[in-house]
Amino acid sequence: MLSLALSTDGPLVDQIVSGIKRQIDDRLLRPGTRLPSIRSFAGSHDVSRFTVVEAYDRLVAMGYLQSRRGSGFYTAAAPAHAEAPAPSDNHKRNEELVWLIRRLLEADENTLLAGGPWLPNSWLDEAGIRASLNVLARKNGAYLLEYGHQFGYLPLREHLALMLGSLGVTAHPARSC
Repeated sequence: MLSLALSTDGPLVDQIVSGIKRQIDDRLLRPGTRLPSIRSFAGSHDVSRFTVVEAYDRLVAMGYLQSRRGSGFYTAAAPAHAEAPAPSDNHKRNEELVWLIRRLLEADENTLLAGGPWLPNSWLDEAGIRASLNVLARKNGAYLLEYGHQFGYLPLREHLALMLGSLGVTAHPARSC
């Protein structure tokens, strides 16, 4: 029997969870043992059914209970204890990653690293990017904000239809499939 302290030992849900968990760990409740129904547990311990539901749900999530639809809650098989992870021999790889990250953080903006996450500023066409952005900004605002046609960009669809046609596949740019 589980005893609950209504005022001193913390929330009732936590008390129910720890009490049932302790009984399962101490093997007072064997695997497959049916627990009292939510209604009968709540009535015998003078707590809300919602409190019991939350406690049972937590125990299910922790792997201590199993819920069987229409039948109730049962104690689960003994939870398997986590094994220690196998020793890894990835130390060399980890050292290389740390070295690479350190190099990336210490590099200045003009450093060229093969496979690095950025291009040197001298490689960027700032004038070309500015010109392209100015052209876009001068166009109708709806053009910038809309998603476009649901089947995709029409000139691309027309080009794909031509390419597929040369391969003997009939495709129409106005249709989605």
